[in-house]
Amino acid sequence: MRIGVLTGGGDCPGLNAVIRALVRTGVPEYGYEFLGFRDGWRGPLEGDAIPLDIQGVRGILPRGGTILGSSRTNPLAESAAAGGRSGLERIKANLAGLGVDALVVIGGEDTLGVAASLHAQGVPVVGVPKTIDNDLGATDYTFGFDTAVNIAMEAIDRLHTTAESHHRALIIEVMGRHAGWIALHAGMAGGANVILIPEKPFSLERVCTYVEHRFQTRYAPLVVVAEGARPEEENLALSDQRLDAFGHVRLGGIGQMLADAIEKRTGKEARATVLGHIQRGGTPTAYDRVLATRFGVHAISAVHDEAFGTMVALRGTEIVRAPLAEATRELKLVSPERYAEAEIFFGCPAGPPAPCGRPGDPGGWGRAGSAGAEVPSGPGQGSHWSSAVLGPWWRGQPVTRRDAPAVDRDQAVRWISRWDAQQEWFMPDREERFAVLIDAVEAGSGRDDPLVLDLGCGPGSLAVRLIDRMPAARVVAIDTDPLLLALGRAAHGDRPGLCFTDQDLRVPGWTGRLGLRRAADAAVSTTALHWLNPGELWAVYAELATVLRPGGLLLDGDHLLEDEAAAPGLARLGDALTERAVRRHADGQEGAAEDWKAWWEAATVAPELAGPAAERERRRLSEDHHGSESVLLSQHIAALRAAGFAEIGTLWQYGENRILCGIMPG
Repeated sequence: MRIGVLTGGGDCPGLNAVIRALVRTGVPEYGYEFLGFRDGWRGPLEGDAIPLDIQGVRGILPRGGTILGSSRTNPLAESAAAGGRSGLERIKANLAGLGVDALVVIGGEDTLGVAASLHAQGVPVVGVPKTIDNDLGATDYTFGFDTAVNIAMEAIDRLHTTAESHHRALIIEVMGRHAGWIALHAGMAGGANVILIPEKPFSLERVCTYVEHRFQTRYAPLVVVAEGARPEEENLALSDQRLDAFGHVRLGGIGQMLADAIEKRTGKEARATVLGHIQRGGTPTAYDRVLATRFGVHAISAVHDEAFGTMVALRGTEIVRAPLAEATRELKLVSPERYAEAEIFFGCPAGPPAPCGRPGDPGGWGRAGSAGAEVPSGPGQGSHWSSAVLGPWWRGQPVTRRDAPAVDRDQAVRWISRWDAQQEWFMPDREERFAVLIDAVEAGSGRDDPLVLDLGCGPGSLAVRLIDRMPAARVVAIDTDPLLLALGRAAHGDRPGLCFTDQDLRVPGWTGRLGLRRAADAAVSTTALHWLNPGELWAVYAELATVLRPGGLLLDGDHLLEDEAAAPGLARLGDALTERAVRRHADGQEGAAEDWKAWWEAATVAPELAGPAAERERRRLSEDHHGSESVLLSQHIAALRAAGFAEIGTLWQYGENRILCGIMPG
């Protein structure tokens, strides 16, 4: 039997230990022959492989990196297709041509996601989890994490002395796109004064308070920040807006942004150190060598048992097998309880902050309201959960947060009624569109309790209708407009299973900050996503593909245009039908209806909405969102395909108004 091996994604210490264990176990125990594919998924895409034998893996146990090389090649991307065949079809053909009977894939979320897709097409695959971020939900620990933490800890130890010598604030930026495990562990082990993680947007003012207090004790402060962390007051600091092959923005720059802000606000000298790829390199720790070796032994045992479609995982001290789909279904994020343990050591002039979620916490995940009343909240920034038990789809516990002053429920209901009326003025088929969207969720999810993301939810009109139809559904209603969110929370906040959360879809990592415990069954939106510009929208598509389950749906109801150059007659006809539908609806109304502009003019000056309106003004939000309205239907389809959606098409249409559906590979 011939076994193929590849290492994909970012390198990390311990990869060679896995390769060694596979070969050292598979050759003498089972008589297997091994081929190593070069540079991640590029190897099987191009048929580039080398033989692996016992002699070839001698001496590699202490070596960092991978002897096979790695890359960010994405076989699911459109660019991987060639000669009329998709990337997966090319891989299957090359595996067959090389006589490979099974494939062992060593990688993280993206690499194992491709492995799951290959297995769905009949390729015998076994996965080995690898990521220094330690954020794969199916395993307690991944190899490489312990080494990265120790490297970061040693750097913190060294920086303590130079910080004290020069009386400077030092900021250490470590890796961690969506999860702050490296920052948390290294910061606690190294005695950092402040630890900032992606799971919790931080207050710059609060950080500066910690820094100044540390100086008052005649010690220099050290701040450890994960690359994916972001401040509440600012947009995410990015040094590079480009995307990799899997649609992830290349992060960086938050450390320097913090140093500049601390220096400006406190007048104290501050310097940033970015550890970057230093965390990935070098010899693995003893723990990582042992864990990687055990993973290799158990992976080849899974091949022998024909347990394909599984991944080896650490649960407690035992190595177990988990479905490959489970590896990419959810990210393992730092919980509020774990972060609270670190917060004890931050120090503050007023004493240590209360653990996360306690009433009146001035610096934790939540805060008391202006009158001292607690506002029940949930995952992510500004979330608002109903008081019902929400079940296992969110990993945290309800916490508190200071929001804009609450709106009276009866007033919110009246304003939402006016909102719905003006929406129907320019979208007369709105209720039909809602019904089709909900029908698709009901039929496509195949379950009574689907987990649904409502993107650009406004005051919750679609979310409420979905829960009315499917009472067991769980809906995460996402928006960044504080006025619309305040209306939705006031009118519908007591709905079981409905969560309103304040997230900006333009900021990378927003899906990770939702704190989902399982993959979403569907994402829905209606006349909301067109306010994103094309680049932002394509990034949203790519990020959604990471949190939707296999077979999950994206349903977008919006004005989606035909290519006038390619089909001028269809484009003109679609425009005419849309205009006629609006005119017919207007003719059936008595008196002049309130339109979009008039509604916003009234809402932003209404005394009862003054609090949310002020917050909206502070965020400088505009009612004029037309970022991608002119993007063609064909461009949406191409972007969805590039993001990894397998099937894309129109489910419903009238004129230019459509419901576009993307289905993830099963």
